[in-house]
Amino acid sequence: MSLISWGIIGPGNIANNFADGLKESFSGQLTAIASKNNERRESFGDKYNIDAALRFSSYDDLLNSENIDAVYISTPHTLHAEWTIKAAGKGKHVLCEKPGAVNFREGQQVIEAV
Repeated sequence: MSLISWGIIGPGNIANNFADGLKESFSGQLTAIASKNNERRESFGDKYNIDAALRFSSYDDLLNSENIDAVYISTPHTLHAEWTIKAAGKGKHVLCEKPGAVNFREGQQVIEAV
């Protein structure tokens, strides 16, 4: 069985819980991180031994990476729907923190995208 390569968009506190859980996974591995905040991106990357080439300052660059199979989205909640839709559009599997959307219209767009 091949491992699922995960990328995290948004290295907030909850992302640490997810990354710690991946350490125990038999089917997944943390491969990449994306954050617009350089210090947070580098600190998270160092903590979880993420290759420097897979530490992205752009969420889009992470989604465009062929090294990533799935993304965990832990951005501020107002960005969840936008990045879920973009990730699905790039053919990535998506696990998004709650809420998945902040209103009905966004929720419908997410459903249509996935």
